[in-house]
Amino acid sequence: MPKVLKETREQAFSCVSELGPEVANASRIRDEKQLPEDNSVVDQLWGCVWEKKGIVDKQGVVYPEKLRAYLVDVISIVPLPPKVDIKSIADKITERCKDMEGRDYKQKSVKMQNCVIKEAWNIDNQSKD
Repeated sequence: MPKVLKETREQAFSCVSELGPEVANASRIRDEKQLPEDNSVVDQLWGCVWEKKGIVDKQGVVYPEKLRAYLVDVISIVPLPPKVDIKSIADKITERCKDMEGRDYKQKSVKMQNCVIKEAWNIDNQSKD
C-alpha cells in the first residue's frame, strides 16, 4: 500500500477513535463523487483527518503547501499518461480549492475535499482527450 494511503487510513482510524462510533459510519455516507456538505458527522471526520495532515488548522487556516504536497503524493499513485506534470496538476487543484469557505474548519475540509475530487476528475477526463 502506498505511504500516502497508509497514512490517510491511520489518520482516519485515529479520528474515528477520537470522535466516537457515530463517525465510524461517515465514510459509508459518501457517494462516488461528492461528500455531503451539510452533515456534521462527515464534517467532523474530514475536519479531523485534514487537520491531522496539517492541511487546515482548527481556526480554519489552510496551508496550501501541505495540500499541494498531499496532492502530489496522491496523484503520483494514479496511472496517468506519460509526460503528465504531476506538480502542475497539484498546483492547479491547490489554487482552485484552497480558498473554499465553510462555517468552520470541519465543513471547510469537506468542501475542499469535494473541490479536489471535482478538479481531479476534470483533469483526469481532460488527460484522456
